[in-house]
Order: sequence, then structure tokens, then C-alpha cells
Amino acid sequence: MNQADWLRKRMRAARRFGCAAEIGAAALLTLAVASGARAAWAVEGDDGPGGPSREKTLGDYLSDLASDEPPERLFAARTVRAEVKGALAVSRRAPPDSLAALDARSTLVEVDLRIVGACTAGLTYPDTAPLCAEMLADLEHVEMIPAISAAKEGAPNSASRRRIDRALATLIVLRQVTIGREPAPERPPPP
Repeated sequence: MNQADWLRKRMRAARRFGCAAEIGAAALLTLAVASGARAAWAVEGDDGPGGPSREKTLGDYLSDLASDEPPERLFAARTVRAEVKGALAVSRRAPPDSLAALDARSTLVEVDLRIVGACTAGLTYPDTAPLCAEMLADLEHVEMIPAISAAKEGAPNSASRRRIDRALATLIVLRQVTIGREPAPERPPPP
């Protein structure tokens, strides 16, 4: 039985019970009015009866890392971490002149400018410390090694300590590599 046959069968059954297409038409009209009202609210910039709302930006999530509410803080840390991981993957994988790579680099620049301040506050909370440590390691902020080491002491469980340890190990290796990259002193020209 195809869809048209099924629909004809349902319409015959509806007529038999005395509820013709009027009920269906009323339901469709109600849905159209409700969805039309929703669309009008969206056009006006209002989210409906609850009042105006806007979508949170990456900067808002970075600010939320210092929030006093644990669920909001943890959600912000997870969101920023996902954005950083995604942007790093795209910037490594995409061709350098592509729009995706440019967008990823702009995201990384925005996060890189504000991550130290946001994660300094985030490292003080045990729930967001591993996420902040990983973000700081991914963005190569070697100067944050002492703060991450202090956050490791307050880690609530072994999984958090392991994540912070991995981030610390990455940063220590990066610090050693950058120390090794110092320019060699120039040799005097041969006589």
C-alpha cells in the first residue's frame, strides 16, 4: 500500500465516523497560525513571550569560564574546548588560503587573545581545570605551567590529574623545544 492509498483509506474512515476534513483543516489552520506567529517573533528579534534573546558568542563563553555557576562554567569550558579543537584541526588540514582555514585562524586568534585571562579563573575550579589545561597546551601557552601545576594539586580525581599531567607534559616539551630554538650566535667572518 503506497502513501496515496493509505491517505484515501484514512479519509474514508474519517468520513464514516462523521469527522470530515473540517477537523484536519482546523488542525492545519492552528499549526499555520502558531508557526506564523513564531516566524513573526523571529523576524522582530524577539524569542516570543519570554522576551528578547540572542545566541551566545565565543567571547560570551570565554567570559563564562569565570562564572560562579558550575553548570554554566562547565558548559562554557566544553564549548570553548570543542571550538579550539575544531579550529586547530581545520587549520592543520585545510589549504592555507581557504575560507575554512581563515575562519579557523580567526577563531584561534580570538581565543588566544582571551584564553589566558579566562583560564586563569577556570583553573581555580576543579571541574574546568582539565579543560583549561588542555586548551592552554593546545594553544602553546608555556607561561601558564606554574598555574597548571597548582591546578593539578586541586584535581578531584585521577582522570582530571591525568588530563592535567598530559597538558603539562606537552607544555614542558614545548618549552624545551623553544629554548632549543634560540638563534645561534653569529660567527665572525673568516679572515
